[in-house]
Amino acid sequence: MPIKHFSKPLRARAVDVAAKAGVSGAAVSRTFRNGSVSPHVRAKVLAAARELGYRPNAMAAAVITRRSNLVAIFMTTNTNSHFPEVLSELSQAAERHGMRVLLFTLDDPAHVGAVIDQVLSYQVDAVLSLTEVPEPAADVLRGVGVDLLLYNRASAGYAANLVSCDHRAAGRILGAYLLKLGHRHFAMIEGPQFSVLAQDRARGVYDVLAEAGIHRRDVPVAIGDFGYDSGRVAAAALFAAKQRLTALVCINDMMAIGAIDEAGAAGVRVPEDVSIAGFDGVPASRWARYQITTMSQPLPQLAAAAFDVIIHRLADRDLAHEMRILSCTLVEGKSTAAPAA
Repeated sequence: MPIKHFSKPLRARAVDVAAKAGVSGAAVSRTFRNGSVSPHVRAKVLAAARELGYRPNAMAAAVITRRSNLVAIFMTTNTNSHFPEVLSELSQAAERHGMRVLLFTLDDPAHVGAVIDQVLSYQVDAVLSLTEVPEPAADVLRGVGVDLLLYNRASAGYAANLVSCDHRAAGRILGAYLLKLGHRHFAMIEGPQFSVLAQDRARGVYDVLAEAGIHRRDVPVAIGDFGYDSGRVAAAALFAAKQRLTALVCINDMMAIGAIDEAGAAGVRVPEDVSIAGFDGVPASRWARYQITTMSQPLPQLAAAAFDVIIHRLADRDLAHEMRILSCTLVEGKSTAAPAA
């Protein structure tokens, strides 16, 4: 039986696309780098590329442009209770700019420095961090020309790009809302002490309570780790203390959900006996069982702002570091009500 020889199919090149579309090679290059090109030319190039099965060579483009179009994202395992939604929005924002993300998860923010060499081996254009980045690690990034953007952190202690919600203002809004309902007997489930976001939210609540004559020392506090189970444990401790309590502020929605479930187990009615409120606006907060009053974060806008800053900095390295602060929105749910007489 004769042996059949199959020739290897030739991969389409940019020059083939240019010939097929009747445009210059530069026009093909600009089309796939999101450069300046007319809609008519872009349509012709993309049609020709589809017909020829052309895929741009990302590695070759990186050599020419000195950009990898890769952004490293740092997260700790408990950085954010709505991790899937945050990552989805960031990935979509990156894709709109022709970029891709590499995710690095850490058990502890202190370990950021240990992964810097690994991150840099991917030749990333920027680092977007949802956790604290120690200044020495930030200095390493700066030294090799990799921009750092701190996401949902309003301060760093050193020069860096910042995109965040105003979490302290969100705490004030939520505290004021509960005061307006008539609450005077508060408790708080705070977050981890290393979390600036958690501390800012708590400070905002304490600020507005103090202005209403309710001192911080009179607010019972339990500490959670942002997770559902810690919300249950913290709520159980507060309910067991037998102090008068009509409003329980949880520093995020997942702990608020845990607190609501623990209230049910303890025979505490929500909101008749105690109002429970949270922060973030996670999808589960809208489930019929919970319908939490919460301060919702504008995740699409945060992600868009983050990549807008990154793109501007990549285009002009001499730009000053930028800070963008967005507002959270109060979502009134059924987990809060006026206190019983």
